[in-house]
Amino acid sequence: MKKLPAFMNAASLGLLLSFPAVLGLAGCGVGEAPEAAKKEVAVDAPMIAQPEMKTDIQANLPDIGEKVTELMIVDDEIGTGALAERGKIVKVHYHGWLYDINSSDHKGRLFDRSKIRGPFSFKLGSGRVIRGWDHGLLGMRQGGKRTLFIPAELGYADRGERRAGIPPGATLVFEIDLLEVK
Repeated sequence: MKKLPAFMNAASLGLLLSFPAVLGLAGCGVGEAPEAAKKEVAVDAPMIAQPEMKTDIQANLPDIGEKVTELMIVDDEIGTGALAERGKIVKVHYHGWLYDINSSDHKGRLFDRSKIRGPFSFKLGSGRVIRGWDHGLLGMRQGGKRTLFIPAELGYADRGERRAGIPPGATLVFEIDLLEVK
């Protein structure tokens, strides 16, 4: 994944792209931030034009807004093992939260975690899990960690999941560790 220094926000990036002369000076070391201010931030992370620094987890969050309308995937760690593909058996550990727009990490009430029962295995793409998982784990590599923001339509929709305490129409957040792909 390509990285940008954290001191480079949307406003400074716009200035750099607008003034080619500034790019030439930046290449010479003029105007660089001190080493202590340089922190890697993912290029696909939202660039927030605010003076305060965001925490690592906030820097990787997608720009969601008030409502999650499509599946959003954040790769927290890229695995190096086997590729999760449709028809493969995957083994995962996970935590699941109700989505909370007011929480800094968008995680509301924890409703489930696999560490209580042990890893969970299923055939990817078989419909055994919610569609957000079947779609959201595709392309992930063994050893990786991914956060999924799942709209209700790809989760439990209007029916909810009463046993887990998931209300109808709930948006879900899952952190998933891909332990094994067979």
